[in-house]
Amino acid sequence: MLVSIIVPAYKQEKTIKKDIERICSVMNDTRFDYEVIVVVDGFLDNTFAEAEKIKNNEVKVIGYEKNRGKGYAVRYGMARALGDPIAFIDAGMEIDPNGISMILEQMLWRDADIIVASKRHPDSKVNYSLARRIYSWGYYSLIRLLFRLKVTDTQTGLKVYKRKVLDVVLPRFQDWS
Repeated sequence: MLVSIIVPAYKQEKTIKKDIERICSVMNDTRFDYEVIVVVDGFLDNTFAEAEKIKNNEVKVIGYEKNRGKGYAVRYGMARALGDPIAFIDAGMEIDPNGISMILEQMLWRDADIIVASKRHPDSKVNYSLARRIYSWGYYSLIRLLFRLKVTDTQTGLKVYKRKVLDVVLPRFQDWS
C-alpha cells in the first residue's frame, strides 16, 4: 500500500528540510510504502530551494508562485498524489509525524474512510498558552454551534482520507488544479 503524505509549506525555509527528513525517517520505520509531496504555497522565500535539497526518491517538491492558502495547497497536492490513502500533515512539526502511522493503523483497523487527528484526545500532549486554549475552545464551540459537527478538533494539521472519498469531494472545489 502506497501512502501519499501532503505537506503544505508556507514560509518554512528555516525548517522544511529538517521537517521532511523527520517525516521520512518516521515513515521508514513503518510497514508502509510512502511518497511525500511538499507543496510550497507561494515562492515568497527559499522554502522551495531548501526542500529541493532533500535527496530522497520518495519526496516530490511542487509549488506555485502566488500564495493561495493552506486549503489550496493541500488540494493541489492531493490532486497529484498517487497513493491510497492520502494524508496531510502541517510543516513546522507542531504535530509529531509518528502520528501518521498511528492514524493509518487506526484507519485500517476500523476500516474508516477518514481519520482526523485531535489535540483534544486524552493521549495527546500539547503545550499551549492559556490564551491559545481559550481561542481554541471558542472556535470549537462556534463550529459545533454553527455546523453541529461532533469532531472536537477540526484544525489539527493531520488527517488521512481514502482516495474514494477525495474522488467525490475534490471535484466540488473550484480552481484547485
